[in-house]
Amino acid sequence: MEDSKEKKQSDSINVSSGKQEDAQLQVCKKERDEWKDRTLRATADFVNYKKRVEKEQALWSRRAQAAILTDLLDTVDDFDRAIAEHEKKERTPELDAWLAGFELIRNKFTKLLSKHNVIEIEQIKTFDPQLHEALVHLESKEHKPGQIIEVMQKGYLIKDQVLRPAKVSVSK
Repeated sequence: MEDSKEKKQSDSINVSSGKQEDAQLQVCKKERDEWKDRTLRATADFVNYKKRVEKEQALWSRRAQAAILTDLLDTVDDFDRAIAEHEKKERTPELDAWLAGFELIRNKFTKLLSKHNVIEIEQIKTFDPQLHEALVHLESKEHKPGQIIEVMQKGYLIKDQVLRPAKVSVSK
């Protein structure tokens, strides 16, 4: 009888220690799942952070490029004005050589702009506030209201976005 009593005690100890082990195992599994969830969230947060930083860097780069190219457009405008003004003068071999040099430099600027996907806004007859900046509104019998009378400064696009709007006069 003592053997059966000892066996029952042994069984109850095994059962209770088994229950404790099961409880500890469940606690460990729960902790494991929590750590796994934290790790997955941390990894996802880091991946999102990297993507956000890459987008921000690309945006900064595009903005810096646009700023430099916009400054360059002023120089191209100066070359255009200088060439147009000197073409009005009496032609001499010296002036022709000077104009050829200016045109060569201007063409290099144009190639540089083209290399960076900068294109001139095509001359559209009707005012478009997305592409143009109206500097003056004038009465005109030759133009319908909203038509562009004169382009005062060329506009440019970079990858289908306005780099600099064309400055125009528009009829009333």
